[in-house]
Amino acid sequence: MHGGSEKISADRYRFVRKLLNEDATADLSQVHGKIGLVLAAKDKNVDSVETKNVYSKVIDAKQLRIKTIPNVEHRMINPDIANSDFLINLVGVILPKYYLIDKNYLDYCETFVSQLSS
Repeated sequence: MHGGSEKISADRYRFVRKLLNEDATADLSQVHGKIGLVLAAKDKNVDSVETKNVYSKVIDAKQLRIKTIPNVEHRMINPDIANSDFLINLVGVILPKYYLIDKNYLDYCETFVSQLSS
């Protein structure tokens, strides 16, 4: 009601309200294994700086790899089309799907996964 003029669906509102004050820090300390944290530099849904700081404090540096992808929002959609539902849908129907997603994000994920398997 006081968050601005952006309209959200009732389902999205319930989701945000339910998770608004959740804190997963204790759960993070129970994770054993490598974690690849990928953040979006222009994320409106996640405070990337705070998330990076919390993970860095809670997870052993040897187990954690953090990458912030520049110029993208939460969905990691290609910034050239991210602000147009028309272009997103057009690309999704006509072009190969990798045009939908930011190239830096795809490249990073490919590198991260290939290093895990080697």
